[in-house]
Amino acid sequence: MTRKIKRLAGLAAVVVLGLALAACQGEPVEMPTPSVEAASPSPSPSPSADRAEEAIAERAAAAEKSYREYLKISAKYAQKGESPFWELNDNHYIAGDVAEAQQQSWESFELLEQKWVGAPSIESIEFAHFEGNPLREEITGQRVHFRVCLDNSKRDIVNPDGSSAILGGAERVLLNIALQGQPGGQWSFVKSEVSNEGC
Repeated sequence: MTRKIKRLAGLAAVVVLGLALAACQGEPVEMPTPSVEAASPSPSPSPSADRAEEAIAERAAAAEKSYREYLKISAKYAQKGESPFWELNDNHYIAGDVAEAQQQSWESFELLEQKWVGAPSIESIEFAHFEGNPLREEITGQRVHFRVCLDNSKRDIVNPDGSSAILGGAERVLLNIALQGQPGGQWSFVKSEVSNEGC
């Protein structure tokens, strides 16, 4: 009986050893594959940044157009010895401090019965900067700033006797100007400062 137990114990040990070897040399054990994250593409320009640049360009173009119209209307009236103030003011081509200064200037112009011969022209106009949120559809309060080289060489202001009312001064002047958006979508000329730089 004892011999039989020993034999069974030996057989069990062989079986256990065989199972252990099978586990080591048998079918390969599948190892988990490490997950590899796809490389993220290189960052591209933000769509909102692109939209903002486009909006600023559109607003600058509209503001420049309004400023050119302001000059054209001014010349049309002044060449006849009339004041353009009310058309400029009522149609929002001018506003704020510029409107107040223009009213006084044109009233003096009419009082002295002066007249323009020729007109100033824009030698160059350069976008300077933008104020406001260009992604907001409403332009009210937004501002576009320009540096404008204004050529006065082909304009004279004459008195009723034909004498010139212009006493010297540079024929070309560099202006820092600003136009501001209005509720109706118009851009109003609201700021003008003469730069110390020439043009």
